[in-house]
Amino acid sequence: MNSLLPELTIETVDTILESCWRGDQSLLAPYRNHVLRMTSFCQALNGAVDAFELGVAGAFHDLGVWVVPTWDYLKPTRELAHAWLRDLSRSECGGRVDAMIEYHHKLTRYRGPHEDVVESFRRADWIDVSRGRLRFGLSAALVESIVKRHPKLGFHAFLRKRLLQAFTETPLRPLPMFHW
Repeated sequence: MNSLLPELTIETVDTILESCWRGDQSLLAPYRNHVLRMTSFCQALNGAVDAFELGVAGAFHDLGVWVVPTWDYLKPTRELAHAWLRDLSRSECGGRVDAMIEYHHKLTRYRGPHEDVVESFRRADWIDVSRGRLRFGLSAALVESIVKRHPKLGFHAFLRKRLLQAFTETPLRPLPMFHW
């Protein structure tokens, strides 16, 4: 049992990844742990985030990289999440999940609909991607304990490799998922 994440979040993440993953199987565990780290950070930043929605947004937030596959993955990822929610008759949470996915790579503070949830989710992803250099008020000990619970397993090495590939393939637009 994860002491920070609600069991529903973990179950939702696992259900989505088991049914939707289309990428290299060796990257599934690193991505799953990234999702569990960032959703744990989000929960620590904002305990009011709905557990199911957090699991859905977490599992899908980068999934288009492996499912579509594309590096310009925000739109197809949002579409995958919407289809999954529609199949469960849970479209009522589509607006919050959509905003969390769309703005998780925003470089500046998010202001808009569902601001508290989206901003917590955005910050949580930045905590993980920065390897805890950015913490947004979380203690280094908490970040470290979450990383210990869900080890990196080469996720950041994959990101570095994929980023270098993007700069080679599309040097004028290597980071299409970023927003100001």
